[in-house]
Amino acid sequence: MNKYKKLVSNTLIFAIGSFGSKILLLLLTRLYTGNINPGDNSTKELLEQTANFLIPIITFSIADAVIRYGIDKNFDNRKIFTSACVTEAFGIGVLLLLSPLLAVLALVVKLDSPQGPVFFAQKRVGHHGSTFSMYKFRSMVPNAEELKAQLMDRNEGQGVLFKIADDPRVTRVGRFMRRYSLDELPQLWNVLTGNMPLVGPRPPLDDEVRRYEEDVHRRLLVKPGITGLWQVSGRSDLSWEESTRLDLYYVENWSVIGDIIVLCKTVRAVFTAVGAH
Repeated sequence: MNKYKKLVSNTLIFAIGSFGSKILLLLLTRLYTGNINPGDNSTKELLEQTANFLIPIITFSIADAVIRYGIDKNFDNRKIFTSACVTEAFGIGVLLLLSPLLAVLALVVKLDSPQGPVFFAQKRVGHHGSTFSMYKFRSMVPNAEELKAQLMDRNEGQGVLFKIADDPRVTRVGRFMRRYSLDELPQLWNVLTGNMPLVGPRPPLDDEVRRYEEDVHRRLLVKPGITGLWQVSGRSDLSWEESTRLDLYYVENWSVIGDIIVLCKTVRAVFTAVGAH
C-alpha cells in the first residue's frame, strides 16, 4: 500500500500546487474558523468547486495506482488462472492415457518393497506459502526420512537442498523410476486437485523455505509444477543457485507458449535421463 499512497499523495500535491491551492486554502480556512454554513450559497459553490477539482484527480490516481500497482502485485493470479485452464484439461487426458502404466508401477512398487505403502505423500509449500500433500510413487525404503539425519554428512546438495547421487535409501525399482521420473506421475493428481500445474518452479519443502533468502521467496508467487526449467536444464546436476535462477526467471517471464516448450523438452529430458539421480 505504500506505493499506492505515495502515488496518490504525489498526484494531489502536484495538482494542489497550482490552481487547487487557492480553493483548498479557502475551504480549510473556513473549516478552521468555523465560518462555514452548508446552507450558504457561497459555501455550496466552494464545496462544488472543491469536489469538481478533487474527484477527477482522486479517481485518476486510484485508477492509475490499480493499473500500476495492482498488476505488479497480483500478476501471478491471472497467470495461475490461465495456466490452470490449460493444464487441468491436459492433465486429465494424460492421467487417463497413462492409467494402465500407473497400475503396473503401483504393482511393481508393492512387489519390490511390500513393507511400505505404494504412494509417498510429503508436505510441500505452494502458492503464497500454502502447504499441500504432494504424491509420488514410493522410491525409497519406508523409514527413509528417519535415515536422512544419519546421512547428512554425505549430503552433496548446495544451498538448502539435500542430495546424494547414490542414495542408499532408494529401492531397486525406485532407482529405475527415478531415472525416468516415473515416480512423479502420481503428481497428476495434484494437477487435478489444483495444487500444482504441469509446469512451474520445483515444489520446495517447508524446511527449505524457512532457509530462503528474501528474494528467493518470489518462487512462491506461482504454483510449483511437476516439471519446469530446472527439469529440462540439468535436473539434479544443477547447483542451488542455478535452479533458483531458472525458477525466478520462470516466475517473471511466464507464458503459455513457454509452458508448451518446457513440456516438449521434458519428454526429451525424461527419455535421455540427463541429470537424473
